[in-house]
Amino acid sequence: MYRITAVAMASALATFSTASAQSWGDLAAYVALSVTPVGALPLMARSPMFDAGPAPASFTGRYGTQDDLHTFGVGGDFPAGATGRAAVTLGYSTCDGCDGTLMLGADYITPLIRSAIGTGTTPPGFTISLNPSMGLARPMEGEGTALAASVGLPVAVAMGDVGARVAAFVSPGIGFGMLRGSGESESGIRPMLGGGVGIRFGQMTISGSAQKIFIEDGEMQFGLGIAVGR
Repeated sequence: MYRITAVAMASALATFSTASAQSWGDLAAYVALSVTPVGALPLMARSPMFDAGPAPASFTGRYGTQDDLHTFGVGGDFPAGATGRAAVTLGYSTCDGCDGTLMLGADYITPLIRSAIGTGTTPPGFTISLNPSMGLARPMEGEGTALAASVGLPVAVAMGDVGARVAAFVSPGIGFGMLRGSGESESGIRPMLGGGVGIRFGQMTISGSAQKIFIEDGEMQFGLGIAVGR
């Protein structure tokens, strides 16, 4: 099990066992992804996944937990382009016995494939979307910076009417992470997989999800999110 600490982020590579089968780059990618919004905060069911028309700009709140790392994020989600959505997030993470870490993230989602399943006013919908994201994090005490980016392809099925619509989704992806500190840096790429369920009531959406950054003995991240429209 890899202990992810915010305060030791700059020297995180030194905390891993040299007997690990992973390379230093793999470990750096795992840590950087895990302490930035890309992997520290939960995936949410976004408006394009519901395939039920556009939604207004909304305020978002998210909470994620992974091992003893607890991350909180607030931000906004708003229309961008004809069918896309952009989001920005300010986050803070802490863990048992360590100082906090500040983080900033941004992402974009747009549907690539949209298809109704059946007929009716609001038929079930199937969507495949493109979801690039990026994030950075710095500990409040000490040195070091974590940088991360990922690209996901959320596949979602939504059903229900305008008043209450449910979307279940799975999101395979690939993530890049870099740790920088003391004049040195390490970086790498790791596969990722997430999934969850969201319920949309009018202008409010509540989501629950899980996400995995693949590495030997890596931890699963779980979380909850809420979005409230204007």
